[in-house]
Amino acid sequence: MRLRVVILVAAGILAAACPGRAQEASARVNCEGFEGIKPPQMLLSLWAHPPKAGEFAITNLKCGEKVEVLGGSSEPGWWRVRARGKEGVAYYAVLSFFKKTGTVYLAKALGYRVIPYQQTTYLRFGSYSANANCYASGMFITSDSWTSNLSCDTTYQVPTIIPVTWGWTDVYNYVETSQGRYVIACRANWRFSKCSALITDAVIQMQVAGGKVELAGMRGDKLIIADYDVLQFEPKARSSATSPKQ
Repeated sequence: MRLRVVILVAAGILAAACPGRAQEASARVNCEGFEGIKPPQMLLSLWAHPPKAGEFAITNLKCGEKVEVLGGSSEPGWWRVRARGKEGVAYYAVLSFFKKTGTVYLAKALGYRVIPYQQTTYLRFGSYSANANCYASGMFITSDSWTSNLSCDTTYQVPTIIPVTWGWTDVYNYVETSQGRYVIACRANWRFSKCSALITDAVIQMQVAGGKVELAGMRGDKLIIADYDVLQFEPKARSSATSPKQ
């Protein structure tokens, strides 16, 4: 009997958590905003619509407070959210999908590469063996002579071989922030792994800590926060303050 077990890994696509999508996700009020730039105090609030001079907020949000993101609004840079049982809009730069406090970057996906691998191992159960059953029959002719017949049935047994195949996928993403460009990588070891390729041109949230980054975005109707290793970083060149020679 041959039993084939196949385990395949499929890397999902981590889409941008962009305005206009109607999926709910939990976020945290990040008073530092993006890239260490604090938003004005008036933006740390829940509004009926993007605020104008002289208008009052529905409620003021506290640093670290959790809110539910309902989707994008008609105004770029604003999200429809629910906080304290009330619905309104909040400025995108004060919402962070990360649990830990830290500098949040907006990263743009420039490209990706997905490399699948597959390996098969053969498992053997049992061993080679042979069993013989013999039957004899005969008769005596005289007191000191006789004839006989001997027949044997032999059964052979071979080991059972079971091939087990599994796969994994290495995912490489090329992303850009205001600080520079990153090559980040992860390995998807099973079908529902958070390790994903990014949709090109998608804009997502990113936190950097040491040699690792966290990315937050939407996959279908679920918020995904995935860890990646930083393989390469290319800082942006600073523009010179001196005038070019004539």
